Amino acid sequence: TFWLSCIQDTDDQYRRPVQETTRRPHCRRPLQETTAGDHCRRPVQETSAGDQCRRPVQETSAGDQCRRPVQETSAGDQCRRPVQETSAGDQCRRPVQETSAGDQCRRPVQETSAGEQCRRPVQETSAGEQCRRPVQETSAGDQCRRPVQETSAGDQCRRPVQETSAGDQCRRPVQETSAGDQCRRAVQETSINIRLMPQPRESHRPVHQSHNLTASGAECQVLAPFVLPRCSLISD
Repeated sequence: TFWLSCIQDTDDQYRRPVQETTRRPHCRRPLQETTAGDHCRRPVQETSAGDQCRRPVQETSAGDQCRRPVQETSAGDQCRRPVQETSAGDQCRRPVQETSAGDQCRRPVQETSAGEQCRRPVQETSAGEQCRRPVQETSAGDQCRRPVQETSAGDQCRRPVQETSAGDQCRRPVQETSAGDQCRRAVQETSINIRLMPQPRESHRPVHQSHNLTASGAECQVLAPFVLPRCSLISD
């Protein structure tokens, strides 16, 4: 009878619940708590320090990579939002308000559409970082940049995406450029209907001379294929 009981104990594929297991290399939850074919792991509250913690199987949908909720992660862990807050296939990241200093902050997943690279809104970026406009202000596939009025000195200023047509190189309008910047006329001022009228010959000057459209101290080139020296603009 002794050998018979041993065979019955070892042959069975049945495993005892977690609280009854003694020093087993692979600890699994009771069979009745897991769905067929799922890789079942212990609930988070039962894992010891240093183990890779995962949420219980019943809290995660099939095929999702389950990770501990943010509030349970220890310092230095890669912190991700709970699975229920992210849609399938999205890479879930911590909301901006939960990130510590020096982390790469990204907006919560629910604020960004699928496939777009989510970045922090402009007002949350720290000095010296490359500041981009919030995703909701830019159309899909456009490279989003901060509006001109939000750029700090020394940044490369470009006009907001909604002001530039597809394929155009967007630059700040002349009236917004600071002294020393490369000044170009706004796109709306360079229509093909602008005519150029030459001045008397004795007053010829280089093309890059300042005109009445430039801000103080800046130099503008007239954007036309038939530029003559010392030109003045006459609109239709």
